[in-house]
Amino acid sequence: MSEDRDEMLELLSRRGREFVAFQCLASWGRLWRGPHGGVGHALTSAAWVAAGAPWCDEAHVAATADAFVAAARAAGRRAVFFAVEDRRGLEHLHALCIGEQALFEARRWPATLAMHRRLREQLRRAGKKGVRVRRLAAEEMRPGAPTRAAAEILLAQWLRTRQLEAMSFLAAAEPFAGHEHHRYYLAEGPAGPLSLLSLVPAPAQNGWLVEHTLRAATAPNGTTELLLDAALRDAGADATISLGLLPLSGPVVWPLRLVRRLAAPLYHFDSLARFKRRLHPHRLEPVWLVSPSRPATALLDALRAFAGDHLLRFAARSLLQRANGCCWLIAILLLPWAITLAALLLGGHSARLALTPPALGGFVAWDLLLAWLAFRAARHPTRRAVVTVAFATGLDALFSLTHVAVVGFGNDVATIVLRAVSALAPATATALLLRAVRTLGARAPAAAPASMRR
Repeated sequence: MSEDRDEMLELLSRRGREFVAFQCLASWGRLWRGPHGGVGHALTSAAWVAAGAPWCDEAHVAATADAFVAAARAAGRRAVFFAVEDRRGLEHLHALCIGEQALFEARRWPATLAMHRRLREQLRRAGKKGVRVRRLAAEEMRPGAPTRAAAEILLAQWLRTRQLEAMSFLAAAEPFAGHEHHRYYLAEGPAGPLSLLSLVPAPAQNGWLVEHTLRAATAPNGTTELLLDAALRDAGADATISLGLLPLSGPVVWPLRLVRRLAAPLYHFDSLARFKRRLHPHRLEPVWLVSPSRPATALLDALRAFAGDHLLRFAARSLLQRANGCCWLIAILLLPWAITLAALLLGGHSARLALTPPALGGFVAWDLLLAWLAFRAARHPTRRAVVTVAFATGLDALFSLTHVAVVGFGNDVATIVLRAVSALAPATATALLLRAVRTLGARAPAAAPASMRR
């Protein structure tokens, strides 16, 4: 273990105030050391993005934060504190609520189970399916151990189900980084491993953060609840367990609520929030983005950290190489195009596309229908749904290309651009969708090693 890692662990153990602090042990984690403590952060080309508040005594939070901001500025970068749970000492900086976290108190968990019949039924359902949970010993998760190999297969299976490209920073899929400091709970069925719960410590909170829940597609309902139940019963009466950030949930500003609605097919905000609330957390607390920069700039810096410092590349891969992203992009682009066509219709300029007003009105309705179909397919990207959208855009492309071939591109620049877009856009969308259909035929994930099957 390097000296920097030793120093990070020492600071984390004594002064890491928040649940996200121990996630800095992942490969992206960097340590900035100040006179009164330190800050764990990710480094990007534009910013130092901290994981939570500074690691120091409460009396020195403001001074440590200011020193971190100054050090980042001296290095030609901005400073951002992401996922801050406790804003004391940071009130002089801009703050933006980015969601909330669900917290469970171990001593209240038995009463919660007694009060909620459906929660008890989920635990019984998994138990009847033969699911059993056990806490793993540290040596079982060392590299090369059979249990570690099975957990790595669960991780690979889980990654295949994600709607976005693999992310970095606090969403990095590195459940084995600093494994000796984690707690792991494995859910097993008659055929082998089903789900792995990975927790990192939060010493100052006397608690644990649920970092990852790696779940196989074959895991029956109630498996996650059974894992949480085991972790809470094992944590100690005074312990608190956090399920982590519920992004864009709670008292967020309206632009973020709009983003939540529009980006729902790419990230299942609502289903995640419903699931975590169905577990009946004992309290929900806001989580903040804090920075001396304007909130919009700070948010962009944080997104770049999650994208591994390559935001455009991350967006392109998520949107163009995955079926749901491709459908979402087409739905979003169809909306301004339909508005443009409606403006041409209302302004009496249907001749720019060599169409009669009724025909142009029909195309407005058709494009809105296509946007709706594409948005639905993005939310549930089944082969049938994506093929349906591809067939519809293919018909659109066939008509548009034929129409432009007959009437020509026109004479003025605006007409040429409009007709070119009307002809090429549906053909491009069809090609992207047909490519997306192929991505839905991915082969089934590998099975767990025979040594791990019960």
